Amino acid sequence: MRRTLMAAALALCAFPALAAAPLDLLFETPHMRAVPAGETLRYAHVRTADPALGVGPDFRQVIALEMGPTQAARFTLDAEGAARVYPVADGVPGNPLLMVFLENTLRTMANVTGGSAFYLRNRIRFALRDGIVAGDDGALTIHPFENDPNRAKMAAFGDLEMRFEVSEDRPGMIVALRARAGDAARPAYLEEIRLENAR
Repeated sequence: MRRTLMAAALALCAFPALAAAPLDLLFETPHMRAVPAGETLRYAHVRTADPALGVGPDFRQVIALEMGPTQAARFTLDAEGAARVYPVADGVPGNPLLMVFLENTLRTMANVTGGSAFYLRNRIRFALRDGIVAGDDGALTIHPFENDPNRAKMAAFGDLEMRFEVSEDRPGMIVALRARAGDAARPAYLEEIRLENAR
C-alpha cells in the first residue's frame, strides 16, 4: 500500500504537456541547486487531527534536510525517525519534501476515506493543472475536491485545501507546505512543513 501511494505521489510531479509558471516553479525548477554541500535546512513538521479520523497521534518534529558531498539530500521522513536518502543532483527539479508532502496527503486521505489512491491522485493533479490560485502573498492554493461529485463521501477532506509557499530567495525554495481539511478555524486535519532556518 505504501509503495502504491509513493508511486501516486511521484506521478503527481509529471506534467509533460504543461507550461504554466506556477507548475514550473513547483515541479520543474531545481530547488536544491543553490544549496551547497554540507548545509542543513531545518523544517518544522506538524500534524494535528481529530481523533475520530483515526490517522494516528498528533506530532511535532524537526526535519533536517542535509546536502551531502554528492548532492544527495538525507532527511528524517517520519515521526519515528526513519531516515531516507533522495538524490537531488544538479538539474533535478523539486525539493524532496514536496514529494513527502504529497505522499502524506494521499496516504491520509486514502486511509480515512477508503478511496482509491489513483482517483485521489488524479483529482489533486487536475487541481494543480486547472485550479491553482495565486494569492497576494505569492502562495499557491488548490481545493482539489471543491467540485468533485464524490465530495460528500470524503468527510472533512471534501474541503481539503493544499497550500504551497515557494520563494526563489529562500534556500531549498520551499518555505511552507500545508494541507488543511475541515473548518478553517478548527480543522479536522492539519499538516504543515515549514522552513525554520538554514545553516
